[in-house]
Amino acid sequence: MNIKLDNHIYLNLFVTLIFLIISLNYLYNAYPAEDALILYRYSNNFYNFFEIVFNKGDRPVEGATDFLWMISIAILKFLKFDPAVSAILINSISFFLIINIISRKLFKNINLIYQLIFTFLFLNIGSIINPSIMGFSTITFFALGSLVFLYAIEKKIYLWTIFSILFCLFRPEAVIFFIFSIPIIYIKLNNIEIKKFYTFLIILI
Repeated sequence: MNIKLDNHIYLNLFVTLIFLIISLNYLYNAYPAEDALILYRYSNNFYNFFEIVFNKGDRPVEGATDFLWMISIAILKFLKFDPAVSAILINSISFFLIINIISRKLFKNINLIYQLIFTFLFLNIGSIINPSIMGFSTITFFALGSLVFLYAIEKKIYLWTIFSILFCLFRPEAVIFFIFSIPIIYIKLNNIEIKKFYTFLIILI
């Protein structure tokens, strides 16, 4: 039974719901990992005092390694979301984004059974999924990186620039991964596009 991939969005939503339920269940029956709790504290202090500190009034300390992740969680505090719940929501959205990118871009048509098998296999990738359930940003980091390379392959310079900036602000090691997207987009551009590319690359740097 082959179905257009647009109809598979419901399957992706279903698997994302499973990820969300598992994450919420873990949160309410255990605790987020210690490093995740440290970052939540930074997010709370940034929201409450506009200071990137572990304790109010302390000197700023390099403890919030996931800069944009911290800011995102702090922003959701304005909507009264608990930092741990905010992390789960952002990770769930990222999970849905990734499996949709893979569904739409890597396959033209796919049997629904194979789609189901793939999404459940992805749900069990321990190095990405497990830390995300424990409160880390791994799946959101993976989603941003995927968008950087997707837009590089599709030579969408504006979107590549925007998501490259977000990716590099997210975690410091993103800069290393981002560098590999430069030759990917560069070799696909014509002479006119290359001039535009250099302008955006300067802005990005």
